[in-house]
Amino acid sequence: MFTAGGTPGQPSEGDIQASTERIRDALRQLRLDDMAALALKQHNERGPVVVANPSWSKQSILNLKSYLMFLVMTWAQTFRSILFSRKLDFGDRVSVLVFALGASVVLFLAFWWCLITTSPLVEWLYSISRLGREGGNIDWVNSMNPKLYQNLTPEQSAAARLKLGQAPDPNARNPRFFDLDVARLLLQISALMYERSHLDTILAVQTMQRSLNLQSLTLNSARERAAQLAHRANSVPGRLFEQLVRHNDRAPPDGVQSAARAAAASNHQDTEAHLLQDDNSSAPTVMDVVNAADEASRGMIDIWASAYGVAFEPVSELASLSKASCSVFWEPKSTWIVVAFKYAILPSHYSRHISDYTPLLGNRGTDLRWFEEWAIDFTATFFDMSREIPTFNYVHDGFKERLFPVNATQGERRPWDTIAASIQIVTRELARIRPPGTLIDVWFTGHSLGSGMGSLAYAKALLSRADLGPYARLRDAYMFAAPVTVDVASRRAFNSAVHEENDIPRTLWRITNRNDAVATGLPALGDSDKYPYNPDNLFFFSHIGVGLHLQSTPSQTQVEGNHITRAGQDPLDLRVHISSSFTADELRQQRATAERQGLTISRMYSVLQNIPLVGRLLAHAPPNYYDQLDKLALGQCIDKR
Repeated sequence: MFTAGGTPGQPSEGDIQASTERIRDALRQLRLDDMAALALKQHNERGPVVVANPSWSKQSILNLKSYLMFLVMTWAQTFRSILFSRKLDFGDRVSVLVFALGASVVLFLAFWWCLITTSPLVEWLYSISRLGREGGNIDWVNSMNPKLYQNLTPEQSAAARLKLGQAPDPNARNPRFFDLDVARLLLQISALMYERSHLDTILAVQTMQRSLNLQSLTLNSARERAAQLAHRANSVPGRLFEQLVRHNDRAPPDGVQSAARAAAASNHQDTEAHLLQDDNSSAPTVMDVVNAADEASRGMIDIWASAYGVAFEPVSELASLSKASCSVFWEPKSTWIVVAFKYAILPSHYSRHISDYTPLLGNRGTDLRWFEEWAIDFTATFFDMSREIPTFNYVHDGFKERLFPVNATQGERRPWDTIAASIQIVTRELARIRPPGTLIDVWFTGHSLGSGMGSLAYAKALLSRADLGPYARLRDAYMFAAPVTVDVASRRAFNSAVHEENDIPRTLWRITNRNDAVATGLPALGDSDKYPYNPDNLFFFSHIGVGLHLQSTPSQTQVEGNHITRAGQDPLDLRVHISSSFTADELRQQRATAERQGLTISRMYSVLQNIPLVGRLLAHAPPNYYDQLDKLALGQCIDKR
């Protein structure tokens, strides 16, 4: 309820604090539901599974098996298409053959890259190097700049946060403005998604799984019963968790020990002491272990958020025990929310014992050293999305499955439903303490495969806006290193929706650093309308959104995807400008100051990005994206030729 604070039209500090606590409590209850549903799914489909640290030799063998399986499946489909498909002409058959050959070669090189970079020798050399010593507290993918999260000044953060909460100018349609201040903040948020400890989340789900309330459930009826529970509990966050999990039961001893190790590794000594106390009258419960695991998983993210006055909560594990996740960030004193995605793959080796949990350096995220991430990016499997995203056609199956699982029952809670509910919770509570009619701006972001998934989520939010609730105002998306995600028909449907004349200006910005291997690795002739479109030709993958290929000043950044064909409407030629609250001179001074303070990447990494293949891999890392953003020239972009 809105009450006047010290500043006219603004909520009081008491209102803000109470609102933040309500949001946190509701989001945590919603996430408990999400994890309980995932625990039930694991129970029904796979049995108890928790990730262990695989030996290098075992992981290498499994990677080799994955590559051989990729070859068998890809080439079987290729020869079947070339020899027996009646829909393909000669050019299509050539494209299928070239794509299969190219993907096989790239994955062969990726296999050796992963084999070498995950070897014990390389890991040891990294640990004793300056890079390893300085970057020990952040994820490997971000370790090229151990001070990445310090390289955002309070002034830069304040400028970005102000922009996130400003109402859009309905007349700012052409040119469109790419906001450099917002981009830097959202890239930091995308990088932070790698810092969340995944094994701690596994521990929480595993503990729930061992404490499922299955007395009245048989394996055959568990799904149906869970669907009934979810239907009754759908409007009350936390109800599904309470009904599925015996959360007040005493936690298993090995789970308590694992949670205590997690607390110790994350410097939560009070939690560790509570878990290890000898008092039988207050023995740790399942809920204690779950809370300890959640507390240990946050680490660097909470530190960063506190420094900039931002709040953070994870909301969904995206229907799997992979490292994929979705979180929300918001500023309690402002009117914006950022929905951030990370898509990552588990190592292929699993253990069935919770006691195998060990805090690991670099377990928080994933990176291009995992072969499975390469395999998903280069697997051409698309799925009909028209039932989930209105007017869409085919999309990348791997990204779709994390948001809209094919086999999910209502009891398992589709991740998109949880994400939409979290947006409704945050926007409703932020609007509640402000004047009537206040709208809360909702932004989307992600890096790498997370940006592919985030792009689909943004498209769903755009085309099903009622899912976000009455207090949400959908704004832009900033997607870094985005791979191809859709077919041409879906790209055109997205363009028609995002560029409606009677709506506020919105843009999905697709940002690419140099020749990033993930963003540019697959053929994407579907990005352009100058080629005759053939839905059966594998070269016609497509990105969505307006693409920016970052260039260092004084060169102008290159733009693509700005000449837009819309169904039933006139073509649209967008001009794109890069803007900032700071002048070009101020940006140069900020960069010079950061270099003097040692907050930027080593010059060596800039040079290495010019080396074929290796440079394309290094260009993918968030620190190199951030470094390139620091070097952008303000003003108008030029068309990419």
